[in-house]
Amino acid sequence: MDSNKHDTLPDDKFINESYNSNPFFPWIWLFVVVAVAGVLWSISSQWSGMMEGWTSNRPFLQVSNRDMSVFLWQHPEYMRAHVRSKSGYLPAFNYKGTVAVDPVRAEEMVVAPPELLFRYHTWDRLLGGTVFNRPIAMREFAEFLDDDPQWAPQYWESAPAEYVRLVETLDPLSEGNLQGLSESALPRQVRQAFVGWKNYMFEGDEINDTRPTYGQLAGFLRDNPQHARHYWRNVVKVGDRYLKTTTFEQTLPGALVPLDELAPFLRVAFHNYQKAQSGL
Repeated sequence: MDSNKHDTLPDDKFINESYNSNPFFPWIWLFVVVAVAGVLWSISSQWSGMMEGWTSNRPFLQVSNRDMSVFLWQHPEYMRAHVRSKSGYLPAFNYKGTVAVDPVRAEEMVVAPPELLFRYHTWDRLLGGTVFNRPIAMREFAEFLDDDPQWAPQYWESAPAEYVRLVETLDPLSEGNLQGLSESALPRQVRQAFVGWKNYMFEGDEINDTRPTYGQLAGFLRDNPQHARHYWRNVVKVGDRYLKTTTFEQTLPGALVPLDELAPFLRVAFHNYQKAQSGL
């Protein structure tokens, strides 16, 4: 028997190691992907349209990220960075690891839970027009615009013309002061945001150490009656204790108000009130 002689196997007996190439297979998957993407886009567009129409008919929901940001500088405990559960909470404030809003989303309606919107509207109704007339150094204002760029004219289409000129000619190295400018040159919201930013960035420890006496607080409440107990006793976390003993006439003017009667926003306001009176 010839050992070099082998039986020849037909081709159909060999193992086929190549994939069965179907020329239509990639096109079918491409069609499926495009179809699914189209359906998702259609659903997203319809949902966005429904939400826009739903929001437009409900003033409670018509709060922009820009408006909310002014509130948050003065109430940092509600900032996205300081809450435990961040899912669906102020997504426009998840910007470069800072507490400021993404400037390109400043005019969008804020995404926030109802309780935060309620607190915003309460603040806006009672305190939204309050501005403590503290000095605003040019160099500090330039730093503020770097930290919260939504107030730069390129991100604020409705900025007054005088304010636009102010920012364009701002000298960050100047020791000048912007305190005496008109409302059109330095709008109320910008002033509020600047003071809130300064409180948050530089004055936290000083605010935490603020302990007004009954006499000092009485003067503050005469000038700022919207902070009185009857406005906030059912709103703030310390509502049951909020300024409770200030209702008794026999309290001593020189005695310190108990800490558990001072809500955080009141301590911030009293701090800024004192600074404004001192020209600081």
